[in-house]
Parts: sequence; structure tokens; C-alpha cells
Amino acid sequence: MARRLMGSRWYFYIPEEHLHYFNRKNLSRLLEQEGFTVKAAKRTYKPLTFDYSLIQFQEYNPLIHRTLSTVGKLVPQGLRSKIVPLPIGEMMLIAQKNPAWTGTRKAKQPETPTRTRGSRPASSESKSHRS
Repeated sequence: MARRLMGSRWYFYIPEEHLHYFNRKNLSRLLEQEGFTVKAAKRTYKPLTFDYSLIQFQEYNPLIHRTLSTVGKLVPQGLRSKIVPLPIGEMMLIAQKNPAWTGTRKAKQPETPTRTRGSRPASSESKSHRS
């Protein structure tokens, strides 16, 4: 929710620091190619409190900070320090190495030219002889 609300000012999105090369599908595929079986895949959460979020908004979105500061005066301290899990777009995959995997991938075999009866294989050079 915070990500959608803040857009490019979302404090967990800092392009210079946060690089995301993988998603669940391509990371699972890479693991399987290397002999692993994906056992579980799930979203991870960042534990946040209202007060911690307020500090972050002060730096990255002053408008939301002012709004939450006003609302925060009405929120009891017990709720302000309550930890809330926030999904921030990260994931966790748990994989197990396949015991039968030998560590070698099947190499793609080059295609062999097919020949019909009486034909000669094509050559890259054609030679002509005059008699």
C-alpha cells in the first residue's frame, strides 16, 4: 500500500541501492537448471512500527509525514510501538539440491545433416575440375 501511495518517492525504492534482477519465475528456473528443487516461495515482510514509519516519511515524503504526525497524536503509545509486518516487494525461495544431480547440464547437440540415398553432403567450397 505504501509503495502505491508514494510512487517514485517510496522509501524502499532507491534505484541506486536496490537492484532487483529476479522474480519468482526466473529465479526458480535458474535454481532448477542448476539441480535444485524449489520447496517454497513466499513474500517477505519488513517489521515496522508507526514511529519508525513516521521517521522514514519525514525524510522521503514530508506531506505524508505531516499528515501522520497529526494523526499520530491521537494514537496511543502502545499502538505507535506495535510491530506491523509490511510487504515491501521482497521474496524468499527455499530450495533443495537434488541428490541425483551430477552437476552437468545436458549440452545441446548440434544438428546433423540428413542425407538421402545417393546424395553427397554439402561442402562449403565447390571445386570444379576441367578435363
